[in-house]
Amino acid sequence: MRKKLIYCVRIVGTPRHRRYVVQRSDGRFLGAASRWVDEQHLALVYRTVGEAQMACQPFILRQCRGKPRRQFTCTLAVTVVGDAGAITAADVADYLRDVMNIGIDYEILHDGALADHHVEVRALVGGMTEVTDGTK
Repeated sequence: MRKKLIYCVRIVGTPRHRRYVVQRSDGRFLGAASRWVDEQHLALVYRTVGEAQMACQPFILRQCRGKPRRQFTCTLAVTVVGDAGAITAADVADYLRDVMNIGIDYEILHDGALADHHVEVRALVGGMTEVTDGTK
């Protein structure tokens, strides 16, 4: 059985000029023509974390193809502080689509019930609604 690889998005560059590369758990980087390279300076560089995450998808999907899936849901609470009178739930959802990135820190030791599983996390903000409980 082939060893399962973990695909990660790594931050490179400076805080002001942040860029991203794709690396897998054997230390190799995604380079041109979907070839894996040993040296980071040969890796493809992505402008946004979302672009780098999209580059990971074909590799992850290949590993997960044909395996059973289960989905769990939770609540994501977003609070807008300040004079938000004209702000709509659609405005907040649009903002989150542009700025929010959800990920998993794969460098934390995998043990327990999910040790041998691939876990994906995403937020579906399209159906966002405002909670009106009377507090301000």
